[in-house]
Amino acid sequence: MQRNQTKDNAFTAIELLVVVGIIALLATMLLPLLNGARIKARTAACANIEKQWGMAFEMYSADNNGVLFYQDSGTNTWDDPTINNGKESNPYVEYFGGDKRSPTDKMLRMRACPAVVANMTPGQLLTTGPHNYSLSLPYTFQGAIGWQQPKANSAGTYINLRGLPKPSEYLILMDTENGGTLSAGKLVNNTKNIRDRHGNTFNVLFGDFHVENVPYSILQQIDAQTALPSRIPTWFQGN
Repeated sequence: MQRNQTKDNAFTAIELLVVVGIIALLATMLLPLLNGARIKARTAACANIEKQWGMAFEMYSADNNGVLFYQDSGTNTWDDPTINNGKESNPYVEYFGGDKRSPTDKMLRMRACPAVVANMTPGQLLTTGPHNYSLSLPYTFQGAIGWQQPKANSAGTYINLRGLPKPSEYLILMDTENGGTLSAGKLVNNTKNIRDRHGNTFNVLFGDFHVENVPYSILQQIDAQTALPSRIPTWFQGN
């Protein structure tokens, strides 16, 4: 009698369930790894944007006697393509390959974390105005870190970067929820809703223009203490 080859090669229900179970187990094990890799990729992309801002700050300050510019008057924030209620171009535009009349798509995207703007068109970026990077307000703690008093005019504020005693220890720019400006004791408040964006860490640009990934626990300690241990950076230490 000839055997039924099709029947001999077929899966039984138990064998099929075992295979499905193994695939499900592998998926359960791999998904967290894939998610972690995605978070790391976004963190790296975000850090790269902050490094580019650092380059713009550095080039601008080199061309302008060591000062840093940011917009703090009118309806614009420091990283908008235009300043002074849209009457002037942001002075950093030219450092991103654009001219003073036409902000580049690159600059529009550099106002926010890649995780936020990944699927936005230039029109959406300009209309919705996403901002995720906050610039520090040095005059709230100038006595502690050695900043000189900012000088303001109708367009914005100019701060002397050369007043930093230890540039590598002082925060200039930070990944936050809504952008704008930072002041002493506001680090946690500005980051508590985006803790999962970079795996409970945040990118920080320092006064020597290097970018560092800082754990949320450090931000909590900095906000909570006035006399900071030496192992904690002295950002926003206050008087």
